[in-house]
Parts: sequence; C-alpha cells; structure tokens
Amino acid sequence: MNRLVIIFLFFLFGVFACAKFPSRTESRSPKPVVLSESLEILKFNNIEGIVLPVSLAREVLIQCSRPTLGKAEAFWEPSVSDLIPLEEKLVSFVKKNASQVSPNQWEQLEKYKRQYAGIIRNGKKSIYVNLFPYMGERVEWRRQTVIVCDGGPSFFGVEYDIESKLFTHIAYNGVI
Repeated sequence: MNRLVIIFLFFLFGVFACAKFPSRTESRSPKPVVLSESLEILKFNNIEGIVLPVSLAREVLIQCSRPTLGKAEAFWEPSVSDLIPLEEKLVSFVKKNASQVSPNQWEQLEKYKRQYAGIIRNGKKSIYVNLFPYMGERVEWRRQTVIVCDGGPSFFGVEYDIESKLFTHIAYNGVI
C-alpha cells in the first residue's frame, strides 16, 4: 500500500512540476490577453468546460508532449449547439482509441475539464478539445490554456470535424 501512495505522489509531483504556468511578468502571446474573471463555464450533464476565446485558441495547438494537427488558418468560438454532438460521441471515441497505458480512462471522462477551441483548417471548421483532470484551484484553466509537458495519458486532445460530425485526431501526452 505504501508503494502505491509513493507512486501516486510521484505522479502528482510530475504533473505539477511539468505544467507550464506563465509568471505574472511573462506574456504568452505578443499582446497580453486580459480575460474577465468570470469566463463562462459550460456545464452539461456532469461536464465542465470553457470555450477558449479566439485570442487564446492558437495556444492550445502548441502542445509540448503530444502532436496536434498543426497550425490553423483562423479561429472561431464554438457554441453550445456545436459542442453537444461532439460530447455525445466523445466517450465512445476515446474508448475505441484508448491509450495503451490507461485503457479504461474513458470511464472517467465526466471528471475531466475541457477547453474547446474552434479552428479552421483548409476552409473546414473543427473543434480541438484539450482534456485534462482537475488539478485544483492553482491551475487557472478557466482563464488560460492548459499545457502540460509529459503528464502521461491523463492529458490529451481530440479534434472534431463540424461538417462530418466525426473525430479526426486523438493524441495523448507522453509518459512521465
């Protein structure tokens, strides 16, 4: 039992040690972005997420421990009606494309926080979803893009094509 506790503590330390949090003086974009204190949290079923404003959407595609489908031509803000079909299919998609390290992760998806970014690539709209476990109030996931280096498969992203209503990509972070 003590061994499991030690392994869990190392995992948590690795997650928080590798997370990238901008300092108060560091700017993550050419122009500082000031968001309201109360960026709207979307809640449906038991899921919590935010739609990233266009000013932050670009950042979610720059992950340090997992591939994304690359740069976008432009960004847009998805509505709740865009997100509902995505969420209805997400669990089955993650289950079919599970990480070998954590094959039953899909069972915990309702506990994951989400950041949705609308992207346009080759003239087609899609939504990139940044998924991660809740990491406490220290992480300002409601106000800034969450990017974690390493962290293992608990941190991952999916891309969903609006027109075809299909997922086109999934990638998990590297292991600690």
